[in-house]
Amino acid sequence: MDDHLYDDEEHEHSFSDTLKQLKNLSGKRDPRSVRLAAVTCAVVDVASSATPEKPSPASVYASTVAALEGTLSSEEPDFSTQVALLELLCAIVPHVAKNTLQATFAVTSRVIRALVASTQAVSGSQETHDELGGLNATLRATCRTSTQVMKCISPQADSNAVQQFIQATVLTLFQDKRPKVRKAAHQGALDLLRTSKPNAIFLKTLLAYAQSILSRAKKEVQKSSKTHNQHGHHNTDLLHLCAFLEQGIVHMSTPKLRDTIMELLMVLLQQQSPQDNSSSDFVSAAPPKRDMTSKIVTINSLLSVLMVVLEHHGDDEGEMGNNNDEVDGFAARVVASLVQGRPTTVFVSADEAVCATGKTLYGRAMLEACHRLLVSSQSQHNQVGHKLLPLGIQVILQLARPESAMKTETSSTAQDLMVELTKTFRSMRQQQQDEQQQQCWLSCMNMMKQHVLEQQQLVFRSTWSCTLAPLSLLVEFLVGPYEDSCKSVVTSLVDLHVSVKDDETSKQAIEECLGNIIQCVGIETFWNWIDWNNAGTPSKASSKKNKTTSAVGGIPLERSWLLPLLKSSSSNTASYPSLEFFQKKVLSLARECDMKGATGKKQEKQFQKARVVDLWNLFPCCCQNPPDISDNFAPLAQQTLVKAVGDTRYPQLVTVICGGLKTLAAGVAERLHGDDSEFAQGDAKILEQTSTKLLPALFKLVETLQGTGTKSSQVANNDEMETEDNEEKNKLSLDAQKVQCVTDAIAELCRLAPKPFLQTLFKKIMHRLLASTQSQNDESEKICTLLGLAQALVASEALDEESISLLYRSLKPLIRTDEFEARVQKRAYKVMAEICKRYHTFATAPDRLEEITELLVGSIMTCQVSARHMRLKCMTVIVKGFSCSNKQQMDVIPKVVPEVLLCLKDSNGKTREAAYQLLLSMATVRSNMLEYFRMVLAALGAQTPHMRSAAVMALSRLVFEYARDDVEVQTLLPSLLETVIVLFDENAREVIKSVVGFVRVSVAAMTAEQLEPLLPDLVKGMLKYHRGKDRFRAKIKIILKKLVRNYGYDALMPLVPESETRLLTHMRKLDERAKRRKAAQRPDDQTTNGEFDDMMESDEEDSDDGRTLMTGMTGFTKMTGRSGKSQRTAAIEKYEKARSIAASTKASRRSQHTTATGAVSGPRIRSEMGDEVHDMLDPKMAKSVRFANNADDDSDMEDGGAMEFDDMGRLVVPDDLDNDGDNGGGTAADDGDDGENDEIKMGGKKRRISKFESAKVARDESKKKKNKQKTKDLGAAYKSKKAGGDVMKKGQKYEPYAYVPLDGRSYTKKNRRQAVEQMSSVVRGGKRKRK
Repeated sequence: MDDHLYDDEEHEHSFSDTLKQLKNLSGKRDPRSVRLAAVTCAVVDVASSATPEKPSPASVYASTVAALEGTLSSEEPDFSTQVALLELLCAIVPHVAKNTLQATFAVTSRVIRALVASTQAVSGSQETHDELGGLNATLRATCRTSTQVMKCISPQADSNAVQQFIQATVLTLFQDKRPKVRKAAHQGALDLLRTSKPNAIFLKTLLAYAQSILSRAKKEVQKSSKTHNQHGHHNTDLLHLCAFLEQGIVHMSTPKLRDTIMELLMVLLQQQSPQDNSSSDFVSAAPPKRDMTSKIVTINSLLSVLMVVLEHHGDDEGEMGNNNDEVDGFAARVVASLVQGRPTTVFVSADEAVCATGKTLYGRAMLEACHRLLVSSQSQHNQVGHKLLPLGIQVILQLARPESAMKTETSSTAQDLMVELTKTFRSMRQQQQDEQQQQCWLSCMNMMKQHVLEQQQLVFRSTWSCTLAPLSLLVEFLVGPYEDSCKSVVTSLVDLHVSVKDDETSKQAIEECLGNIIQCVGIETFWNWIDWNNAGTPSKASSKKNKTTSAVGGIPLERSWLLPLLKSSSSNTASYPSLEFFQKKVLSLARECDMKGATGKKQEKQFQKARVVDLWNLFPCCCQNPPDISDNFAPLAQQTLVKAVGDTRYPQLVTVICGGLKTLAAGVAERLHGDDSEFAQGDAKILEQTSTKLLPALFKLVETLQGTGTKSSQVANNDEMETEDNEEKNKLSLDAQKVQCVTDAIAELCRLAPKPFLQTLFKKIMHRLLASTQSQNDESEKICTLLGLAQALVASEALDEESISLLYRSLKPLIRTDEFEARVQKRAYKVMAEICKRYHTFATAPDRLEEITELLVGSIMTCQVSARHMRLKCMTVIVKGFSCSNKQQMDVIPKVVPEVLLCLKDSNGKTREAAYQLLLSMATVRSNMLEYFRMVLAALGAQTPHMRSAAVMALSRLVFEYARDDVEVQTLLPSLLETVIVLFDENAREVIKSVVGFVRVSVAAMTAEQLEPLLPDLVKGMLKYHRGKDRFRAKIKIILKKLVRNYGYDALMPLVPESETRLLTHMRKLDERAKRRKAAQRPDDQTTNGEFDDMMESDEEDSDDGRTLMTGMTGFTKMTGRSGKSQRTAAIEKYEKARSIAASTKASRRSQHTTATGAVSGPRIRSEMGDEVHDMLDPKMAKSVRFANNADDDSDMEDGGAMEFDDMGRLVVPDDLDNDGDNGGGTAADDGDDGENDEIKMGGKKRRISKFESAKVARDESKKKKNKQKTKDLGAAYKSKKAGGDVMKKGQKYEPYAYVPLDGRSYTKKNRRQAVEQMSSVVRGGKRKRK
């Protein structure tokens, strides 16, 4: 039963409702609830026997107190009855009149105090095993009842009696040794403190109790310091009190209590051990020698209480003494005291985790106190905070200091403290920065720079990932008035990056810090802080190695990493760089690098050329929102950009410059339509004038990249430049990316270009396009280029209707014919899609809509594969602009539907998705869903299965998208499903697949009432015997599971054919098994031994976990086919692992078996476990027998074993080499036994050998024969080709003479078999046959 069921005063039930609720607990399964109900009935009966009327709250209250007092007289207390009575009393007290409660308070107090006193003498928990509760439950119920009594007691009650009651109950249980009891006492006290008006007597008593514990602890610590007893400060009551104060001090905090806590903390921090004779410097003090864990635990508890006081900023009605000004003054004392607390000498010689927690709490308390002073409304507190913050940061840095410079991991203490320091700095961003505060930030920055960046051996190197973040914020605060100090920090970071070049973690931390600084100060300011031509002071080895790249001029290697950092950090900069900065600073340095590369060696040339590209990569950053477009863009574009785009030495600049131009033009166009339109008009005018110079250059660049210019044609016709296919493909891909980037820039610039100028460019493009399409030569490249330029002009939306009409007439022959390459038609469709998107009124005009529809629909026979999805995209754009009230537009939809359905079966994924989107767009435009579904349903009567399957797929998608929201579609579902399930009689697999998918979607979308009449036909259709059942067994089973959840097994079993009842029976078994396992709190995949035996003994193929509808062709079940390849891979890995384990244990097994034992490959019986005795007549005994196969032969005569040597060091060649294969000499009876053994191991089922396995066995046998033929006789290399060899007498088995070469390679593990086979013609020792 819930312990907090009746202790909340918000339960406003009447007394009768409360009694009824308590009595109704008898129906619960909880024994404690049943006991409470029984006790309630008994007490009510006793109370009602005194008066004939219904029992009043006072009578039940009196009876309950009397019954509780009666339980105290017994020698063996009944804790379960006491718990029930206390719970009943807790529930009744709120209904008793206050006068009655005040009059009887002395009796109630005496009974509860006696109950607590009686339990203190009981040792142990006295817990029961019947769930009725023991001593712990009684004390927890006492806490709740005492709290409820205190809530209801009148403020005019006797203060001495109330104080005595509190001390004997709640406060006594504060010191209980049982954690749950203490927690209940703490919770009761918190409930009393959190009320709107806490009891004054209770609050006074609680404060006195806390003061006494703290004062006693302080005296013990001072006494232990004099007697040099390091364990005198260990006070359990103090730790328990601190655990309570962490939650309750905000409701009872007074200046005296806060001061007492701070005094005790300082006494603990200043306590010294006998070995501690160091100075008072908190940095250099020597650590004590003894274990200080208990002392540090106490300090941590006090620091946690201080953190709660400092973090709380409220002054609510129910919170006593929490005046913000008083707490701010207390915060100043906290900082001043903690600065002098010598933390580095305290948090040592103890458990590492305890010390780490203490350091973190110490630093957090100091930071929270400093933050409270800085944000205080009192100026004097702000001044104190500005003075103490640098000292506090010094202490925090000492706490976060790693033990050594060689440590590579960041400690949790350093990470936590630096995160808190970063939060503190970020919270100060919005405050006004006066001179005093800036001086404070400067002191903090110098302090961090001194400790983190400039100390010897870089001790803080392992903590840079967290310590450099607050340093970047300080640079942000001081970038204006103290720019030189910020510059020195940046310079130090850049130099450190050079010195830690081999440490990637440290380099990454420095780059992240500098990236934050760049975002704060901007690119221009950061650029001015860097000496780009000076490499700093690198190491001697580095300077010697990079001597060529560190010379005067250009950018040295030690500064090259800053350029990508500038580019990546420019997206969120506070200030945008100007074009003047790019032209004077960046381009001037790029020219130096270019000149340096032109005069240097090959390595220097490549390096400086890369730096030129890196510098140009900053151009898009300077185009984001430059303030000086009207002043500097025109000369930059005319003199520099046009030349740089055509520079063949730097082809990478094409994407960079075009990206910058696109960003610049898009920003100006956006500002023209925004609030800053007046300022943007001047910029737009400059871009309009400059576009007349840029657009021709960009057009020419597109032709060059596509290979349509004169120079490109000459290069293409010249066979001197021959490249590999892969390189050519990569080049074409890069050129395509460049073309796309250039066309995007053209589209943005055309929006701001003069209209007459654009018309002139467009006419030239169309003239060349018409000439190329009518040419006798293959000019596909040129046509694609011109279409791309036309698409860019269309995207700019700057062309008039006449130009669009001319372009449309030019596209029609390209769309209708397939004479050109596929990319020409695809590009034509892209331009057509752009026209439909940008000029939708042109495409949907009444005199042109039918023509365009006929063009797109009628071109299906000539449409290339790569252009199909673009054709559907054109249709989608046109359809989205239709209106349901326009009859002409609605008449287009029936013409498009057949085309869309066929495209749903396309092999290209993009085409299928485009067809689905067009299908949904037409459904959205067509307001009448009934008519639209009829259009799609008409395709079910098509002659080809392909079309019928496509129609079902379309219905599935429409049902999936609209069935849940559209009521009209929901009403159509039963008739739709009834129509579609007729197609289960189809023989085409693609139709069956689509029908199964439709059924799955419909079952999920339909209600149980709609689906129930169709269940017989649905189930019968799915389970008809044809190849669809085996093909789509997983989907069919999913549908059956959904039907089972809706209707149950009993409703479905009569509908399933008799041949398929095993499937449903098996599904029911699995479901019941899962429920049993869930009830036993055991996962589904965990199988006990008994269940595994049942599974192995079953004759059903689908009796295992989810294995249904096993196929005979592959032998795969659902278990092996869940993820296809992944399951088979897992099985192979498991097999390989088993082989490796077996191989690793062969050596140990050889030593355990003799030669005679190893030669026999018989059955082995599993060892008996415990008192288990094998019954040889039991049918299950076969499972305890293990048969060794050839691959697991443990014989000492195994051919794959290690080489053996005798005492003289000579090689020992075994007599029997191998017993497998054809050379084993096995008889037919042995082969039969082996087959029988294999059959037993396979579970009594014969294994069907597939064609693949048969071919594999035949291949292995052929390899064995070839290898056997390759084995030459001994001395065959020296045999004469003409002579007949040595004379062999009749009956002689071995050759009389032989030459045996002593070659060590012949006796290795790999070649030993072949060597022995060669000797078989000379000496005895061949294969020994079995008898």
